[in-house]
Amino acid sequence: MGGRFVFGILAALAVALVALTTPVFTDLRSLVQQTFSPAETLMAEMPLATSTKAAALPASVSAKPKASPSYAKPVPPPVPVVSVTPPLPSSSPAIPTSTPAPALPATPATPVIARVLVSEIMVGADGNAKYEFIELYNPTGQTIDLTGYLIRKKSSTGTESSLVSVARFEGKIIPAGRYFLLAGSGGYDGSVAADILWPASYSLAAKNNAIVVYNGSGEKVEEVAWTEIPAGNSLARAAWSGNQFNLTPNPTPQNSQSLPRTFP
Repeated sequence: MGGRFVFGILAALAVALVALTTPVFTDLRSLVQQTFSPAETLMAEMPLATSTKAAALPASVSAKPKASPSYAKPVPPPVPVVSVTPPLPSSSPAIPTSTPAPALPATPATPVIARVLVSEIMVGADGNAKYEFIELYNPTGQTIDLTGYLIRKKSSTGTESSLVSVARFEGKIIPAGRYFLLAGSGGYDGSVAADILWPASYSLAAKNNAIVVYNGSGEKVEEVAWTEIPAGNSLARAAWSGNQFNLTPNPTPQNSQSLPRTFP
């Protein structure tokens, strides 16, 4: 009995606790007490108290699980779309296939040297030892002014003496491609007139002699030497491009009016 009594007290406390929390159980307890005896009421309340422990909510309310807080994933801001237009290729200058050679400086034209040549020499004819002449030639394409020129004779020892002075050349010229004839006064009597005559007291030697021609600047422009020029022969230039002279038995003196000689 003591155990049941204690158990009844505990059941009554449970019923009281449920009544405090839920008004419905208060009406139910009154109904039970009116219908059953105290002992039966105590016995009936035991399963009720037990069954009410799990009823936290009315039958019409379904329990929903507590929703856990949701955290929205931050959305990064949209990346702005930048439209980039590639630059048009610039027109580059064409690359030369070969490097042009640097221009060389222009070579100045070689000036034409106004130089006269000795073309023929004669130092005596048969029966006339004073038949002497010197023929000059202008091989250039321009007229040569003979002002300031002079001709000297040169002995075998190298001694020079006057033959045709500067004064006799004053104002004289040789046209381009023409001759100029100088002869000894009192001895030369050829059919071609001399352009200049030197004094009769001056003469050339048939052996081991030479003549030297100087221009208006005192420069030696020509020197011709010989071992012997026989009487009646002349020493004639073989070609304008060289210094070769040959003996010829047929002298052909030419003056400034004569046409140039043609070499074979």
